[in-house]
Amino acid sequence: MRISFAGTLGGIVAVGLLIAALGAYPTWALSGVDGLRGELAAAAIVLIGQIVSVVATVRAARRGPLAAAMTFMIAGLGVAAVSLALGIAASALLDFHRLAILLWIVVFFFAMTLAESFSLHRALLGNTSRAGEKRGPAHERD
Repeated sequence: MRISFAGTLGGIVAVGLLIAALGAYPTWALSGVDGLRGELAAAAIVLIGQIVSVVATVRAARRGPLAAAMTFMIAGLGVAAVSLALGIAASALLDFHRLAILLWIVVFFFAMTLAESFSLHRALLGNTSRAGEKRGPAHERD
């Protein structure tokens, strides 16, 4: 089974940029510049975690669809836990707006994980054959 690293990462970055752009004005209106700094930090924290998750999932996909799916789920739990811990640390050490960074970590995590799951779903659909379906070069001439 093959999952495109560049395609998956591109989808995650595109979703992250879209969410960040849509949320910039409301964040600035509610929290000012400190809120925007928290949003940017949250995006960076979650994106780094998602890159690690994509690398692990792409590598596991070489062993088959079950390994890819299990790695995706386990990596997602790790990304969530580490992202929240880093968000709390960043808000304490770097004086970010705590509510903004934690809220944005949750939003970015769900959006970027959903984008990664679409890529995994596409790869799983391409890997499975339906009952009675003829596949391969010998059957393409029919």
